[in-house]
This record gives sequence, C-alpha cells and structure tokens, in this order.
Amino acid sequence: MQLSSFRQHVIIFAKAAVVSFLAGCSSPISEIEQPTDTTPRMVGITTRSTADISYPMTLYAFYSKSGALAGTTTAFSADDILTLPLRLGSYHLVAMAGTEGLEKVTSPTTDQSIGVPERGYINSAIQMGGVDITVEDKDISADLEMSYQVAQIDIELHDIPTDITAVNVSLSSLYSDMTFRGNLSGEQTISIPLEKVEGEDDTWKSNTIYTLKGSSTQLTLSISMTNETSTKTYGYTHTNNLEAGTPYTFIGSYIEGFYLTGAVTSKGWNKPQNINFTFGIGAGANEDNGDNEEDNGENDENEGNNDNTNNSQGTKDDDQPDDTDASYWVSTIPEAISIWNGHFVGVATKSSDNTSAELLLISLQEWEKTTAEAITVQNEYTESHLGNWRIPTAAEMTTIASWGKTENMNTLDRANGKLTNEGGGTKLTNGAYYLCDDGAKIVKFSESKASNAASDVTYRLRLVRTITVKIPQE
Repeated sequence: MQLSSFRQHVIIFAKAAVVSFLAGCSSPISEIEQPTDTTPRMVGITTRSTADISYPMTLYAFYSKSGALAGTTTAFSADDILTLPLRLGSYHLVAMAGTEGLEKVTSPTTDQSIGVPERGYINSAIQMGGVDITVEDKDISADLEMSYQVAQIDIELHDIPTDITAVNVSLSSLYSDMTFRGNLSGEQTISIPLEKVEGEDDTWKSNTIYTLKGSSTQLTLSISMTNETSTKTYGYTHTNNLEAGTPYTFIGSYIEGFYLTGAVTSKGWNKPQNINFTFGIGAGANEDNGDNEEDNGENDENEGNNDNTNNSQGTKDDDQPDDTDASYWVSTIPEAISIWNGHFVGVATKSSDNTSAELLLISLQEWEKTTAEAITVQNEYTESHLGNWRIPTAAEMTTIASWGKTENMNTLDRANGKLTNEGGGTKLTNGAYYLCDDGAKIVKFSESKASNAASDVTYRLRLVRTITVKIPQE
C-alpha cells in the first residue's frame, strides 16, 4: 500500500444563530469551563482535500485551558459536512483520520495517548492536524493542515535458507506514544513478524505496518532467523532514523545483501533514501550509508566505516545464554571510541593477528544513583536488544576516567562527540565520581585511583558490557 501526502483544509464558522446538524455524530458538551454566555454557537466545518482521506475522520474540540474534551463530531465520507456546537471561548481542534489501527480512547484529553497499541506498530496510517480557535459573535475561519504522523514500513527478504521456520525484524529507538496534542514520548523496540510467501520457499514478507518516528538519531535493525535448533540474529545501525510521512521499503537478500530504500510519492513527503547494507557472515563490506536521492548502483566502499565506526554486526558465534560474554562475527574489527551496532565501544583489545577483539561497551546513558539504586539499574538496563550490563570494575573505570586527564582531553571530546552525535546518548561528566566494583568503590573522572563509596551518597553511573567479535577465517 502506498501512501500519498495531502492537505486537509477546515473552514470554521461561528454564528449566533443556531443551524441544524448537516452530517456526522456529536458528543455532549462538557459542563466545565463554560463562559458566561452559555448560548451555543454552531461551528460548521467544511473539509476539502487534494488527496484521499482515510474516512471516517473525527474532529475533537478541546478546551484550551484545561485540555478537557468539549465535543466531537465525525465525517464518514467526503460528502459529509461537519457541524459542532461550541460556546464562546478558546479551543484546540484536532482532526484525525486513519485511526482504525489505534486502541479506543474513551475520555480523550489533549495530553492523553491517542491509543498506540502496546506492540508498538499500527495497522493504519494515522493522519492528524490541529489548530487553535476562539469562538466569538462573528464568523471565523481557520486553515487546518493534516499530515501523516507515521512512517510506512514494508519488508521483503529473499534467499532465506529453506530450513528457517521463523523470521523477525526488530527496529529500535522509536517513539512509543503520541498525545492528541501531537507530543511524542517514550522509546521502544518493535518486532515485526514476517511470513513465508506461498510458493516461494526462500522469500519472507511482512504486512504493511506503520510506526511513530525515531526517538534518536540512529536506527538499529536486528534480523532474527530461527530453525529447529537455534536462532541467529544479524544487526545493522544506520546513522539516520525513521521520519514520519515517509514510506520505507526494506528489500533484502541473505546472500546478496540487505537493502533499505525509502521513496516519496508526492509533494510534502521527505526526500527519498536509498541505503544499501549487508547482513550475514562477512557483512559490512561495500556498504552505502548515504542519503542519496537516486541509487545508480555505485556504492562507496568506505562509507559507513570512516572515523573508526563500524556499523555491521555478524551472527552470534553460538547460542550462548545472555549471562555469558557474547561473540559476534564481523567483517572488520571495531575501533575504540566508536559506535558499533548501536553501542559505544570504549575499549577494543585486539588479538595479535587482528582477527578478533574483546570490546568493552559503555552504556549510552548515564545516571546519578546510590550504590543500592545502581544495582537496580544494572539489573534492568538493556540497550539495542543487549542485556546483562554491569557496573564497571575499578580497573575498567580507571581506564575510562583517564580520558579526562589534561593530556587525554582530545579522547574525552571525541568520546562525547560519538556518544551524543552518533549514539544519541549523553556525555561523560568530567570531574564527577563514578561507581565501580559493584558500587563499593568510586573513581573520580580524570584520576587513576579508586576510593570507598558511601552508601547514602549519589554518584555517577555508567554500565559496561564485554563482548567478543571475530572475523571469519576461510
């Protein structure tokens, strides 16, 4: 299904004389916030559009001051003319269409959720617009422009091994909720199940789904393939995230690579994106991470691996439980002070032949906690599907804190740039005390010694995670 952009015009008339309802369904007006003049004025809404609207379309009138619902009315086709009785006063109008994929909201307010399902994705394209009006004893008009609040997602994977019984694609760092006022909040990872195409043993497709825009600057994808004995997961991190109003088509091949393309169908949509990348053992080479309007088949072999950044992740070496250090196949070894697969690499200890390395990942987030609170954060924290993070040892924290020394300030500046600009995280705090050794010790950033932590004092906290990466050997 291909979306089209559109502009929804709402013309509003407020008259002292009462006119009859022409179309739609209206709810009773709340008794709160009534002006002194309690005579209703009939607000007539005429809709015009340059493109299709997914009817029914519902108009909500909220009191500007409290955000409470003053009334609603619904049009079921383009021929319906909407009317709504409103007393003198100020209102925030919200028009919504394409809402059949949302959960029902019984008592909406401007700051209440529009009803995004808990699974995170929506089966319909939400169209929404808002405008503020003041109803007086004279005719008024307002121009309300609606727009798509979601990105459209289609996924199709080819050359999937025939023994695979399930395929899922997860998208991370997306907003999880939106209010009737249009404010976004929360962060989530959504898992999109794919189904095998009938008559094609090696092709899997998703239904068309819709998601809220990305909550950070990066989009992390994880492709999981399951057979009778194990599940293998492949990942990729792109430096741009999903945007509302953009249809994205993910077309991939397990053998030939995995390609992400975005297309804009009409005026008002974001410009196209054609982003090519690979997944599987040996992935990462010949990637194109640019945002080009056209894909001419010419890939920049270096892009995506510049500035010590490696955006590719291979499969796990084996199906280890999450409480052990994981191993991943990669095409190139990530460097220290880089973003890899949605994580910040603080230290990379390479083998003598440069075919493997132990990576010390440092959490993108930072907290200020007591020792007891730090243990809770440690037990609950996950980042781009990776769990089992821990408080650093004194030796690990001393290494990290050394970046704050005068002679190493370039390292700290580079690390903070990676954390914020590419990782969407927060900066390290120079001069602050950080917890280590299960919260029993602290190390001051810029110093190289640990001291005892007080149980009733809050300190800075960064979590770490150790993993091993390997380059496949033929």
